Amino acid sequence: MMERRIAICACALAALIWICAPARAEYKGELPADRDFTINVDNSAVTGKTAITVYYLGKRPDEIEFTAPAGARVSYVAPKPGKGVTRVIVQVDPPTNGTPSIEVASNASFVHNCLGHTVLVFDVE
Repeated sequence: MMERRIAICACALAALIWICAPARAEYKGELPADRDFTINVDNSAVTGKTAITVYYLGKRPDEIEFTAPAGARVSYVAPKPGKGVTRVIVQVDPPTNGTPSIEVASNASFVHNCLGHTVLVFDVE
């Protein structure tokens, strides 16, 4: 009886792992360590809030969270990565009923665009 329960649990766990989408991230280049960067969110075609999380990875990891209201266009200034930060990750989590447009820019020549749920990875120079 116990072996059967273990087998059923193992099959259920395998099925859950099988149907989960793998994590995907897009490498987008390098951000300057000494410059703030802007995250522009066009949430105008979305009827729910979109969550944006910025992770600073390095000696002292940190994170900042923003929320874009439904039907709005907003701009957030994320603080410069600074010394000791080696990587910045921007994760966008929209609701299921829309696709926001996201733009990450640190200057006029460094602009990256994406749509919907995404994870953007930047090295810090």
